[in-house]
Amino acid sequence: MFIPSLHSDIVHFESLAVPTAQEKCARLQVYNLLAALLRKRFRDCHVEVHGSTAQGLALHSSDTDVAVLIPGKTGTGVLFQIASKLERVGLVVPAHTRIRHRARIPIVSVQTKPEFGSLRFDIVVNRDDGMKVTPIVRGYLDEMPALRPLLLILKVFLYQRNLNSAATGGPSSYVLTCMVIHFLQVNPNAIPKLRIDDPMRSEGLGYLLLDFFKYYGSQFPYETDYISVKAGKCLPKTSAPWISQNCYSQLCVECLTPEGEMHRVP
Repeated sequence: MFIPSLHSDIVHFESLAVPTAQEKCARLQVYNLLAALLRKRFRDCHVEVHGSTAQGLALHSSDTDVAVLIPGKTGTGVLFQIASKLERVGLVVPAHTRIRHRARIPIVSVQTKPEFGSLRFDIVVNRDDGMKVTPIVRGYLDEMPALRPLLLILKVFLYQRNLNSAATGGPSSYVLTCMVIHFLQVNPNAIPKLRIDDPMRSEGLGYLLLDFFKYYGSQFPYETDYISVKAGKCLPKTSAPWISQNCYSQLCVECLTPEGEMHRVP
């Protein structure tokens, strides 16, 4: 009875984990205000949401990822200009602003004031990687009915353990998405296909969740292989010149876009 019950719990959890229609509307209104302020500051910029929010995978606690494309702007100084603008107009709380200009992907993180919902936004400049990935992930969500419920339960599992980002030693939302897609592609322990293709009718989510933990807990060849969602399988690290030997003990994931970077988990 445990596994069928786990399936029911996952289905019920999925309905509770995501923002309500009212929350989505409030987030959209605040985002539209933020985007309007950025367009006013940088006349020719393009502002777009990407990541979990754009993919329909956001939790109540999720940040909203925003990409700002500004023609002619280079360097990380623009991150400070964005933070200054949002603080000056009274939209965000200055004490919660974090500018990570030395990070691999420079970013400014802000939190809106309570009257604007205390919402968190992560803003990148002149990086369109996330925008390109969004339609690819949406495609897999359409193809794999088990993907969304598994991702949502795993996101909360990692969030509760402070392992929901590379900064704390866990996978980012993007890497986790690739991990689940890969798991469903390879079906490592030959779970009946109906549980993957029609998890609701077959009540297969409990089986899939436990098998996911088994695969990445004791079966995945971390030292020799990396995840290639594009190839639909693991590939040897020795075949990838972009993976250095000091990464051989880490989980490595090939980007979903042709020009994207390799991602790894410490």
